[in-house]
Amino acid sequence: MSRGQSVQRQMTSSICKTLTRPLHIFSSRRHPNSVGLLEPCLSRFPALVTLDISFCNLFQIPDAIGQLYCLESLNIGGNNIVTLPHCIKELPKLRQLHLEYCNHLKWLPSILLPIGSRSFRGLYGGLYVFNCPSLIDPENCGVTVFWWMRKLIQVNIQRSSPEYNIEAVIPGMNIPRWFDKQNRGDSVSVDPSPILDDNNWIGIACCVTFVVHDTPTNPAAPIYCGFRCNGRGGIPPVPIRFKKDLITTELDHMLLKFFSREAFMRDYINDFKRGESDFHGIGLALVTSTKYPEVVEVKSCGYRWVYKEDLEQFNPTMMSTANSSAQNQKHKFLE
Repeated sequence: MSRGQSVQRQMTSSICKTLTRPLHIFSSRRHPNSVGLLEPCLSRFPALVTLDISFCNLFQIPDAIGQLYCLESLNIGGNNIVTLPHCIKELPKLRQLHLEYCNHLKWLPSILLPIGSRSFRGLYGGLYVFNCPSLIDPENCGVTVFWWMRKLIQVNIQRSSPEYNIEAVIPGMNIPRWFDKQNRGDSVSVDPSPILDDNNWIGIACCVTFVVHDTPTNPAAPIYCGFRCNGRGGIPPVPIRFKKDLITTELDHMLLKFFSREAFMRDYINDFKRGESDFHGIGLALVTSTKYPEVVEVKSCGYRWVYKEDLEQFNPTMMSTANSSAQNQKHKFLE
């Protein structure tokens, strides 16, 4: 093989791995049939790993996406879709789905959530339903996402994936009662003493409620969420964009995070436990922050140590809040 052929093959491989942003040409007013233009383009990149077709003026997602069997991250936010397309369930490796700013999105059917259903390799899963004001039943959206997270945790347990975390952003203004440790404000103290010598716990589930304000000087204002011990520890950003020209309605949302036992021990306990006779006295806290508090207001935080029996006994009524309507009781848990 010549050097030129080798370089060409490497360039082709690189292009096939990630394709983001260039497809925004389809949002042009000169191309009302965005789907028709997009389908032949997708067929040329069957090995895509990341695809961003957000804000492309799409009223439906082309079925050709269902043929991208290597796809792990898909951003279809900012389009005019009403529900998730059936083709998404054909993506065996999809583990991150962005649905931000879908102003016409009405339904989030549980049967169409494929993330982790097949060939999921652990480490990470993300689902972001942010600023979708037309959702007909936000409560049911929450039940769907809780079900998805439960299933994803079970998949990782079955496949012995030791270190992984799962993240979701959904509509909601009150932390469910299932999170038995709660606090108003942007942080809550975490007491790990009950689980340090307990081999039955499988991870920690966290919940944060927040609202993004439409202010005159609203910049891109990311929100960060993670753990700190004695003031130390990294808190990663949540990968959604908060920008003034996109925030049209101030809606309450919940950020949900699950850290597996191994991931939590590695990142937030073991480093601080070394050299300590015990863990008492070490200040561990779930912390949420933002560089622009006048834009992103964090209202409350909560967490729960999760055991295997919690997954087995889980049902949607556990996700109700003190202010939830009685309609919550009618939901049946999807197996």
